[in-house]
Amino acid sequence: MKTRSVQDAQITVKVIQAFNDITEDIFLFVNEHDGDYYPPISSRQSQEAYVQSLFDKEGRLLSCYVDGALAGIMGLRMDHPLWKYYYQFTTIDYKYRGAGIAQLLLSAAEKICREDGASQIFSRTWSTNLVSQNTMLRLGFAHIHTVTDDRGKGIHTYYFVKSLADFALEKPLSCLGIIGGMGTYATGNLITTLSSLRPRRKEQTLMPFIVMNDPSIPDRTQYILENRGHELTARINETLEMVNQNAISHLFVSCFTIHPFLKGINLADHVELIDLVTFTKKLAVMSKRKWLLVATMGTYLMNSFEDERIINPSEEQIKRVHDIIYEIKMRIPPSYYKEELVAIAKSNNCDGIILGCTELHRAFGFEKMYEGVEILDPQLDLALFLENVWVNTKRVNTTAVDI
Repeated sequence: MKTRSVQDAQITVKVIQAFNDITEDIFLFVNEHDGDYYPPISSRQSQEAYVQSLFDKEGRLLSCYVDGALAGIMGLRMDHPLWKYYYQFTTIDYKYRGAGIAQLLLSAAEKICREDGASQIFSRTWSTNLVSQNTMLRLGFAHIHTVTDDRGKGIHTYYFVKSLADFALEKPLSCLGIIGGMGTYATGNLITTLSSLRPRRKEQTLMPFIVMNDPSIPDRTQYILENRGHELTARINETLEMVNQNAISHLFVSCFTIHPFLKGINLADHVELIDLVTFTKKLAVMSKRKWLLVATMGTYLMNSFEDERIINPSEEQIKRVHDIIYEIKMRIPPSYYKEELVAIAKSNNCDGIILGCTELHRAFGFEKMYEGVEILDPQLDLALFLENVWVNTKRVNTTAVDI
């Protein structure tokens, strides 16, 4: 069927916040497109019950009209138990596919989520739906999780996420430089994240990065306690001398504790420093939550995250969190401590956790919520943000491919 042009048409996007406000044309639209879902909605429940379930978790239903005719709908959940901000479905009328209706609906959904403090928006589709996959990749989403055989033998569910971070780079991104080794296990986890984004794209189009993993950099907390912070700056500069700065456009130092000492590093004029603490605070301020900072003793001592909505745990809990981080350095998986970290947050009346140490990266996987507590994993957010910048800068082909 030929796509109907929307050029010069009157386009209206409406946002419905209550089930009782759903109009009859939307129910008819869902019924007409029942076969677009896999498995079809009617094989699971009534279309009315499916639409109603959207509003159980602060849902929104967005509809797009072209010259008064319903052209597409999108279901948006504002309080998903795992992903928080999650667009549950998008359906475009056959006549308007390829006309940009999905992008219009997503732009409206992103605006709603940003105004509510979101730094990410999630979605999903199934493995045989290449149209949906290509649309999400084209719109800046990364494929980050797969549930195999979720919809039948050989029919997998793919989860996607897009960064909504209110952050901008001052210079064009061409190659990311990373100074890691603090610790090496954490650096390895970050490399895994950077390498695993967008697996449905040709690897030749992925963002390039150079990692200098220097485990000989002294223990940051120990040197802060001994008032030897200047030596940390000197040691970072020694590591930086081993990097050809002409090859990188941006530098990221994979450690929170060392943040106060980065002002003295010897960066070439063309290299932009990505400040992990500044990035993290911007994300935290976007949200309306009360955040508990979990970090090393050194980070707490330097008070790098000073903000009225970011609080520190008790002295006893600080010691315990510090011990957790050093247990992770001994190769205990970060995910082992999820329940304990959430319990500490709840004991401080916090509904959010900032993973303020790189060792804690991916402790919660890609999940944004855990037992009602929002998770801010700054390195994950930064990886998603940079990947999105890279795609938009290079305008790479985001079409899903079979390897």
